[in-house]
Amino acid sequence: MHMRFFGAVASLGAVFVQGLQGVQSHAVSTDPPLLLSSLFSSPSWRQQPAVLNDADAASPASLWGSLLQQLPHVGGAHAAAANSRGKVEEERAQERSVAVRRETGFNRKQYKALAYDIDAVELTFKLDEDETEVQSHLRVRRREGTEPEDLILDGEDLNLQSVALDDTLLENDPIKGYSLLEGGQLKLPKAILPQNSGKRFFLTITVKIYPKENLQLSGLYWSDGVLVTQCEPEGYRRIMYGYDRPDSLSRYLVRLEADKKKYPVLLSNGNKVAEGPITGHPERHFALYEDPFPKSTYLFAIVAGDFGSIGSRFRTMSGRDVSIQLYSPPQSVGYLEYAKVILQESMKWDEKEFGREYDLDTLNVVCVNDFNGGAMENKGLLIFNCRSLLTDPKISTDLEFTSTVASVSHEYFHNWTGNRVTIRDWSELWLKEGLTTFREQLFRSSWGSADAHRIEDAKRMITLQFREDLSPLSTPLRPDSYDNVDNLYSRGVYWKGSEVINMYRTVMGPDNFRRGMDMFFRRYDGVAVTSEEFTATMSEASDTDLSIFDLWYQQSGIPKVRVTKVNFDGFMRTFTVTLEQIPATITGQPAKQPLAFPVAVGLIGRRSKTDVLNPPTQVVLMTQRTQTFRFSGVREDCAPSVLRGFSAPVELLYEQSLVDLAFLMNYDTDPVNRWRAGQAYARKIIVSRVPYASRGLTLPPLDKGFLKAFEAELVDSKTDNAVKALTLRLPDAPELGPYAKLIDPEGVHAARRSVQLDLVAALKTTMLSQYKRLRVGGIELFDQENISRRRLRNELLGYLCSTRDAEAAKLAYDHYVDARCMSDKYSALQCLSHMQRSEREMAFDAFYEEAQGNPQLMDQWFRLQAGSDLPDLLERVELLLKHPEFSYENPDRFRAVFGVLAEINEKHFHRSDGKGYRMMTEAILKVDKFNSSLAASTAKYFSSWRDYTANRQNLMRQQLRVMKAEANLSAALREVILRSLGEY
Repeated sequence: MHMRFFGAVASLGAVFVQGLQGVQSHAVSTDPPLLLSSLFSSPSWRQQPAVLNDADAASPASLWGSLLQQLPHVGGAHAAAANSRGKVEEERAQERSVAVRRETGFNRKQYKALAYDIDAVELTFKLDEDETEVQSHLRVRRREGTEPEDLILDGEDLNLQSVALDDTLLENDPIKGYSLLEGGQLKLPKAILPQNSGKRFFLTITVKIYPKENLQLSGLYWSDGVLVTQCEPEGYRRIMYGYDRPDSLSRYLVRLEADKKKYPVLLSNGNKVAEGPITGHPERHFALYEDPFPKSTYLFAIVAGDFGSIGSRFRTMSGRDVSIQLYSPPQSVGYLEYAKVILQESMKWDEKEFGREYDLDTLNVVCVNDFNGGAMENKGLLIFNCRSLLTDPKISTDLEFTSTVASVSHEYFHNWTGNRVTIRDWSELWLKEGLTTFREQLFRSSWGSADAHRIEDAKRMITLQFREDLSPLSTPLRPDSYDNVDNLYSRGVYWKGSEVINMYRTVMGPDNFRRGMDMFFRRYDGVAVTSEEFTATMSEASDTDLSIFDLWYQQSGIPKVRVTKVNFDGFMRTFTVTLEQIPATITGQPAKQPLAFPVAVGLIGRRSKTDVLNPPTQVVLMTQRTQTFRFSGVREDCAPSVLRGFSAPVELLYEQSLVDLAFLMNYDTDPVNRWRAGQAYARKIIVSRVPYASRGLTLPPLDKGFLKAFEAELVDSKTDNAVKALTLRLPDAPELGPYAKLIDPEGVHAARRSVQLDLVAALKTTMLSQYKRLRVGGIELFDQENISRRRLRNELLGYLCSTRDAEAAKLAYDHYVDARCMSDKYSALQCLSHMQRSEREMAFDAFYEEAQGNPQLMDQWFRLQAGSDLPDLLERVELLLKHPEFSYENPDRFRAVFGVLAEINEKHFHRSDGKGYRMMTEAILKVDKFNSSLAASTAKYFSSWRDYTANRQNLMRQQLRVMKAEANLSAALREVILRSLGEY
């Protein structure tokens, strides 16, 4: 599943290095210096996976993908309907069993395999938005070697109609029939079941469910005239009784019946084997789907509605033709073409790079406007939030386009890493999501600027995931236990998990990594696996003990790596680097052990201003608290470039002089470290100004060295435009806060803006010249050259408009009027959003009219205003919440306001009077009544309350206690609150 993490950089990429065999680790000087002889060949350091011999290649099979991204949108009429449904849902919530509020209480060490196998499931849906009848026919058998025990099937909020064992209708009798447990489960006592293991029996269960009343967006729900399911992680139990856990795999035959006019398109997993009218009911029709591959319940899906579509055919590497069909709301069909191309390219790429062939005859892709996550990898039926699938230069920014590339490829790649090979239990979530995100990043590196993608990966890890991993919400990638499965979906599971897989590949080398993946797919096709099985397979394939990485998924936190000493020995022609590992320290958690990870190092000659090592980047393996690495054949003193390519997800501590930072900013050949040097330089200057800005004192002058280095980067014609834009951009407020002892968001914002204004005052002429140079005529396209050009041009627009004077307003408005794509429009509106000028109102009014009928653009309209820096921002947000186009029931619209406010607009969310906190609390409690996962994810913004000034600490803690005191909180939200307070 592709989750929507607000503030995440949309485009993805990856950096990888080729390792040698026979890796050894030393805590003292080594010669030769390579513990992993490896090359990031500048400037394009990705290695193409080798073509394997036939004996090594995996047999053709299948593939596909999932992960995280964006959400839905609603119009005014739908918002009104949703509000009325909200009242119904709230009333029904009072009647529900405690199953809705229960805690899972799973302990991995007490895992018990199922006693019964459900080999086959036949489902019949009589679909209707108000009341749907579902009947299941289960073929069940007790596993060989197990003792008789009760059969307990998961269920939640189901209106049970009947239960039959074989052909006998059962009564509601705990001894001779069935019973419903307090948690909502259906129980059949062992005494009435076959006593011989292996003997098959059949259960027929009929229930009624109410899609239109389901605002949790879990199970089967109704959205803008469409019936759609979301079953990951535990939504199937809201549709039908069953083993709703990943290690129960069954084959499915699904019959859908519905009104022909309301729901002309009927979709489910697998291949459609029959369709037609229903005898005696000419107004209704049916479709029958068969999925030949066993799957977990979380991969089950159906969709019914009125859609427009486009189609194509794809020929697999074995010569099979696959029918591809993409569906969207009828008015949005014109925005599906890019997604179709991305999907086809993903299929080609996975065949070439991983030997994974698609396995069904059809692949259906559909988008809906109400969806909790970004997308879902249901077998043969990929379901997306419309925002994650629909893309076109007219309605999507460049970052949204790259998000679509990431989301579509991710969901498709899940077909093997998640579907064909799934996980044993939800504590192993990181394995399917981290591995699939890694595959997505490999694919993404071939789209757009690979260097820029990798910088963005590093940026989101450092800015967002590190902060999460240092908070009270920090958990291991694979926790030993959990109370609520929804809270397992974190940035760490996706992003950090991907970086851990990247380290596997670094140590193994691309050839052995491919060999290991082939072995993994062959060995575990149709199996629910654990992390240990993955590690053992990769170790066997590379003849390397990769259990050194086990601690990465067993303990939480991010380790720090300090460069404690560097030394050039001119006589011996050696350069030594001493590194110290500092394990993470998290309040209330056990002491952490040192981890193993690769560190990519380069040396830039101070005289030659170029790489002096051969190969330029060499990878050493850190396994102990302190290690010294010696590099030979060095003829001049150097500036070390450590952790190149973000070779491991660790926090680098390196006290470098401003002179060294300027040197690396201009001469480091590694794009990631060149960017990091510029960010570190800017950060030092901004943070040093915070005390002055907080007190309204006169600011110190801008450092001349930084100004010179910034100007050199600005006029450099060799650097990729996207990389240049990232390097020139000052660290955003969320990146700066952790470097202050206690965060004062208003002071941080003022200090950052002061540096921005000083740069414009000194370099305005050069900036304007570069801005004009980057304007081109013609049609704006989604290609690497144009995306990179627009990115730099719009970054310069942001600088030039930071003065917020009349000249800036005219420049931004002209940029908006002249825009031929959404990226340019959005950038102009961002600039204007901070100005109280007539141009702002004209542009926003025009954009609002353009957004009518387009939920994606309407989300942008809300998002831009929630990110504004106007002094009365919170009061303006209050008005936005009363707007007829706003809906609490729509996750995208909700996040367009509250996600932007909390994560992007820290200055106003953390306003010193606490109003931002109170508004957020009210919104969270309102949403928790019908969408607990959205409420819990939003409440995480309070988890870092200890990082802020004393006044803000008290105000945030107070709001956590207000939420804690609320009656009938969801288990997911309560867990986040208690963890944040340190009371869990």
